[in-house]
Amino acid sequence: MDDACVSSTVTYIDTAAKIKASRYRTPRNNLNCSLVVRARPMDQLVAVVRDMSSSCKYTMVTAYDGENRNRKIQDMCGSSEYSLPRRSFTSSQNAMVFTLSTSSVSTSCTYDIIVTSYSTGSCSFGFECNNGRCIDSSLSCNGYNNCGDNSDETLCSNAVVLGAGIIVAIVLGGCFVVICLPIIIVVSILRRRRAYYARF
Repeated sequence: MDDACVSSTVTYIDTAAKIKASRYRTPRNNLNCSLVVRARPMDQLVAVVRDMSSSCKYTMVTAYDGENRNRKIQDMCGSSEYSLPRRSFTSSQNAMVFTLSTSSVSTSCTYDIIVTSYSTGSCSFGFECNNGRCIDSSLSCNGYNNCGDNSDETLCSNAVVLGAGIIVAIVLGGCFVVICLPIIIVVSILRRRRAYYARF
């Protein structure tokens, strides 16, 4: 957000977007910019803070509900995302505004926020979260908490582990059949022949 900071930017999303600090970790001094994230007209937004580390005295990211900034959701800063009042929050409309303010003192900071468009009600073509939100099906099992309750990621790790276990079992079973079984058969035949010739 800070590397493309202008006075105000509007971003339209159909599924999800990531707001994060630039790779340099030290934003420019005296920034005061905003990013409007807008979903489809009937959708709402859920934001999940994945990483937050900044000095509240020098750098602040603030989230607002709607485009007019009448309702502040929360200020985000501190030593960790776990120190925030809420790591996940939603809009009541189809837009959120995120502002970035820095002081005249240079200091490093990190922030990483996933913003996802969701609908409520019927979810016939999307992924239905445990909390009733409907997100785009392409966001399920992508490694990000797009639902806000992590239900789009919970079954994925179990399926991957189960899939890997099944693959290992098939490979080991195949190795046994291809390599070990013929050896056992040959050894068994040779022992019978030795026993047969040993009698004479």
